[in-house]
Amino acid sequence: MNFESSTSSDKPNKEPNSRRDFLRKLGIIGSTTLLAPKVAISNVFEQKGIYTELLETNEKFKNGESVWEIISSGERVGEFWPIHGLNLVTKQTDPEVFQGELSDIHTRLRNVATAPDGMTGGSMSAYVMQGKALSSGRECGDGVVYNYGIIHVHNGFNITFTHKSEIPDYDEFYNNAKANKDTLFFLPSIFRNGNSLDSNKVLDKAFIRRNTPDGAQIGVVLFDKLTSYNNAREIILGLDRDNTSETTHIYYLDGANVWGQASKEVNGQVKNVGTRDKEAVTNYLVFY
Repeated sequence: MNFESSTSSDKPNKEPNSRRDFLRKLGIIGSTTLLAPKVAISNVFEQKGIYTELLETNEKFKNGESVWEIISSGERVGEFWPIHGLNLVTKQTDPEVFQGELSDIHTRLRNVATAPDGMTGGSMSAYVMQGKALSSGRECGDGVVYNYGIIHVHNGFNITFTHKSEIPDYDEFYNNAKANKDTLFFLPSIFRNGNSLDSNKVLDKAFIRRNTPDGAQIGVVLFDKLTSYNNAREIILGLDRDNTSETTHIYYLDGANVWGQASKEVNGQVKNVGTRDKEAVTNYLVFY
């Protein structure tokens, strides 16, 4: 089966990439002057009226990557966290992880960041992660196969963005992934290979994939405030560069006050972003 695939073979303990390597991955190297402490890593580029650039900050993950500010039309609108690997922890498979704070997840799993996925449903008495999902081969979720985007993770670092419509037989796909102890979970698709969801619903986080000259670039976008799907899509597409880089997938992640708390471990300190209701959160994506 042909899925849109994004693979990262870097491990957390690999030597950090140079700044030039990262610029090349984004597909926007060649005309930028590097300055400290913040670095504009792209020329301003217009995509359907939206101007977007990234600025490197002094915040460093222990995998060697940086936190990048997202600048749109001259104003900061959020952050970009590049990632190489991910795991999924849920209350069904790892209940002990949810008893403490997000910093405890970092201590236990030695990850660089966390964010909730985009598929929690139910009511105050019975929140549940939606989807027929897997956490390292362990069954989780409500068992329903939604017509949504799907993230497939093999060996922690081979990350594939696909969609239910691209999988002829989900049960076969699921069983193979389970046998390989892979991770599978669903996310609503806002943009996929040129197809857009036209909506003014709002979000504050997204999981994205981009084609670049050096391969796939994967990461989390965290907006400073709630923004519409349409605006979020145009801001992210504003990072595209003619003939050098292209955004292929933008998938929704949970946010706002109930499910919105994420965390990043930068410069040796875990920082929480946003708020959460511990009783309502059903899962976390754990990034490396």
